[in-house]
Amino acid sequence: MPPLWKAGASSRTPQTGRSPSSVTPPPPSPVRKALEQARADQSVNAGGAAATQSEIGKLESFLADSHAVSLAGQKAWRESGGAGGLKGLGNAVEAARAAAQTKLGSLREQLDKQSAMADASDRAIPGLEAAHQAAVIRSGTAAGELAALRKTAPQLNIALARTEYKGVVEAERKAEEAREKARRFPLAHLAQTNSTRSVAYDETPCR
Repeated sequence: MPPLWKAGASSRTPQTGRSPSSVTPPPPSPVRKALEQARADQSVNAGGAAATQSEIGKLESFLADSHAVSLAGQKAWRESGGAGGLKGLGNAVEAARAAAQTKLGSLREQLDKQSAMADASDRAIPGLEAAHQAAVIRSGTAAGELAALRKTAPQLNIALARTEYKGVVEAERKAEEAREKARRFPLAHLAQTNSTRSVAYDETPCR
């Protein structure tokens, strides 16, 4: 089994040989995806609502102008004694006005839907931003704790190495004491062996 300080060193992240710029970033979180989608929807719906409002303004201007033209045409038709050409022109103006009224109603419904979706996105964005910010804070806290653990790891390895070194020193000291005792009393182990054998012989029952 390798020493603990070497085992601790092997737990470090292996080098991949890739530059930091080539590392693939982690995918966005679901909260971030929802936030980006809500912002995109809000932008699209707000832009669509603005375009629809512009079209409505043009139609309202046309209806106002065509109404004035229709009134003038009706007056000219009455003054002319009911000329057929003026009546046909008046009918064409009224048909155009009716079509514009129909389109105006459709555009107003579309504007209501676009405004409602834009408002929904507006209401959702603050909550999603808060959730995203909380996730970022949690991620930063976790990253900070991980960095602290990584910073502490060498110190832990040093402490483990010191403990292991003390154990080695203690084992070496005991071995040296045993060698010294063997040098000073070279026959002690023989005496102990003979004593054990004599006891074993004495305990053997006589036949």
